[in-house]
Amino acid sequence: MIVETDISRQVCFLTASRRVFCLALLLIILPAPRYSGGADGIVLSLGSLSGEDWLAEELLLRVTWSTGDLARFSLTATRIEHPLLTRPLIAPRIDCQEGSVSGREVRCSKGEMSFAGGGLGKVAFPARFHWDSLDHVVQFSFDRLAFAGGLLASDCELRDNTWSCAVSGEQLNLKKLPGALAAFGVEAPNATLSGPLDLELSAKGDAQGVKGGRWKVGFHTAAFSDSRGEFLGEGLTGWWKGDYKRSRGGFQGQQILSLDRGAVLSPFGFLQPGKKPLVIRSDFVLSKGLERLSFNRFVYQHPGILAFTARGELNLSPRLVPVNLNLSVPPTDIARFLDHYLMPVLGGTSLERLRASGRFSMEMQQGKDMEVKLKLVDAGVDYLAGDGSGRSDLAIRHIDSILYWHSAEPPAVSNLSWRSGHLYEGITIGPSELFLSLAGSEVALKKPVAIPVLDGSLQIERLVLGQQDEDSSLVLMGYLTPISMSVVSQALGWPELSGMLSGMIPRAAYEKGVLKLDGTTLVRVFDGTVLVRNLQLEDLFGLLPTLQAEIEIKKLDLETLTSTFSFGKITGKLEGKVSGLRLEDWQPVSFDARLGTPVDDKTSHRISQRAVDNITNLGGSGVSGAISRSFLRMFKEFGYSRLGISCRLHQGVCEMGGVEPAQQGYYLVKGGGVPRIDILGFNRRTDWKVLVDKLQQISEGGTPVVE
Repeated sequence: MIVETDISRQVCFLTASRRVFCLALLLIILPAPRYSGGADGIVLSLGSLSGEDWLAEELLLRVTWSTGDLARFSLTATRIEHPLLTRPLIAPRIDCQEGSVSGREVRCSKGEMSFAGGGLGKVAFPARFHWDSLDHVVQFSFDRLAFAGGLLASDCELRDNTWSCAVSGEQLNLKKLPGALAAFGVEAPNATLSGPLDLELSAKGDAQGVKGGRWKVGFHTAAFSDSRGEFLGEGLTGWWKGDYKRSRGGFQGQQILSLDRGAVLSPFGFLQPGKKPLVIRSDFVLSKGLERLSFNRFVYQHPGILAFTARGELNLSPRLVPVNLNLSVPPTDIARFLDHYLMPVLGGTSLERLRASGRFSMEMQQGKDMEVKLKLVDAGVDYLAGDGSGRSDLAIRHIDSILYWHSAEPPAVSNLSWRSGHLYEGITIGPSELFLSLAGSEVALKKPVAIPVLDGSLQIERLVLGQQDEDSSLVLMGYLTPISMSVVSQALGWPELSGMLSGMIPRAAYEKGVLKLDGTTLVRVFDGTVLVRNLQLEDLFGLLPTLQAEIEIKKLDLETLTSTFSFGKITGKLEGKVSGLRLEDWQPVSFDARLGTPVDDKTSHRISQRAVDNITNLGGSGVSGAISRSFLRMFKEFGYSRLGISCRLHQGVCEMGGVEPAQQGYYLVKGGGVPRIDILGFNRRTDWKVLVDKLQQISEGGTPVVE
């Protein structure tokens, strides 16, 4: 016989200690009928039960006895809400195949629990259940629940005002985990995950909520990537564990993460353990609403590479923002830090040619504003040449510095000093000390400085470095004191030049990867002057540096110039212009050059036989005059009235000309005096590479080969 009883539409409890008392009381006051010769049972319609922070709607208990206290029963509801659940359970049901019901307890040693799993359909798994009405204890457990490609087990208990629950997972598949969690209303991060996961979770609480718990997560050859592909992890093996307990206004605890193998790549750096695990440990305090996280001690340890400690407070919602943060990095090897953290990220950029040495330490404070103190000890920087030779285009050695930076206001004056350096291997840079102000995105020189360069110096009057979004900028004003050209030529491996090199830098500006020199830069060389206007450099230390400029030459001394390059002696002055000059990878690709004797030149004009031969061969030209060429060879030098040459370079071809047109061709040298000599050019178009080869032969003291 089946007895059906509708107890009430709703039963409310004011304290957690009486949450199960109602159902226990019903089982006591409605003892199981016992009739011989048939199955006995009852159906209890309990309506809805609720407490301060939980609700069970439309509870229904069906019990069927077989022999003695042995029974089969089911407990169903339409909906259950509880703080431990991320969302309500819909249509939960417990079916017990082997159980017992008495006046004191309900026990199920073999049963099944199920509920609606949202878009995943019905979720069902084996479960055990025990209800002791006198001790006010409810126990619930299950094991070997198929979940996310692995197995889950759980053991939970509700006793008077307290509860506890432990969950363990074995070989859970990270790829399947987001979908499995969705059945419980848990939204996983928008990322691609893979690899196995083991976990152990435990928590305990009371009527006020969670009191504390522990966790341990083990992962092996795990991988991840975010939706944009900016953050990547591969082969990650290690573990993460910690514990927490309720504190005033939230939770406090400690955690430790050990990464034994694998690698993480992000736009900010590269992370990979070495022979020893990379370990992160900290204490923490988490607010009740999970909107703020603080820690008194955060320790990062990457043995042999990097270690730092920190303390601070972070806002977690609506986005991660440091409220205050203090970080300290003890003396650290710069080369190891760059090699492990930055160089893998810089691959494919010009910065991959950067090399550094020495040690650095750092202190950082983040509050309303940020302050940083960076100390460099015996540091060095090399920027390697792009040809793979291992040479340094730029090197600064033995750097000692204390730099202070503030995000808003100018901090204490920083100093940056070095003992030696060089540019393009041969141009030496002497010891210097710079006094700087670092604030916001700007670095400014506080007072003028003289930087020794070869046997002169670069005087910097003003220097400002800035950063706007992703673009860097530079403003430089100063001048170069006289440097011996013989020293310059020796440093660069050129033929020995005479004279002095000096110049003014009215204003140099670097923006969006382009270096521009405003105004006119003056260079003194070969006892004359070279004026450079509209100088512009792009990708200076990149794979294809590009230079553009307009050049004006005034009264260079030809005797000094020609003797330097073994061209043959020519006396007099030279002036001219080079318009539209463009160099790519330091090789000319286009220009329009015109060089010749100044109109007002009153100096002696003499030209040697060797110079005549070289000019003749350069132009593919001939010598004309009243006296034969063989007779002219009796003279060592000649007089001339004017000389000059022009070349318009375009697409590898030089369109040539001279000082003036001739009846045939053009004059390269127009004679004057007796014996008279004219040098004519006939080739209007010459291959630029061929012309350069001829000039190279002349500079080395040879005779050009004319084909």
